[in-house]
Amino acid sequence: MSDPNTAAAPKGGSWFIIDPTHKAKVAWDMFISVLVIISAIIIPYRLVFHPGQYEFGYWFDPFYWVITVFLCLDFFLHFNTAILHRHRLITDRKAIARHYLKTWLIPDAIASLPVGPIILLGTGATSGALLA
Repeated sequence: MSDPNTAAAPKGGSWFIIDPTHKAKVAWDMFISVLVIISAIIIPYRLVFHPGQYEFGYWFDPFYWVITVFLCLDFFLHFNTAILHRHRLITDRKAIARHYLKTWLIPDAIASLPVGPIILLGTGATSGALLA
């Protein structure tokens, strides 16, 4: 296993595979965790106490789009992050993809999709109309 304070790509593996123990990757994972926790608090709060807060709906909510962008980036980073298996660093892209497909792909994909705007596009409504 490589030293967490060295380069982000493990030696001998595929090009641009991120070491999951690297300081930058650990910091990124912590950042994403904080965003998810904040979202879990703010989004229900807004839905309950401020349903018509944005006249134009999700399209102009910077908080919503910042979180969506970061979650999409995280989704793609998972396909480029080595996995630890029995104290060995696996850097084979097919093995990484298989592991991700079996574990967090579905929840991450759902969390990354801009569900609010997709619903609004499908219904042709605004956020206030959906909640009224």
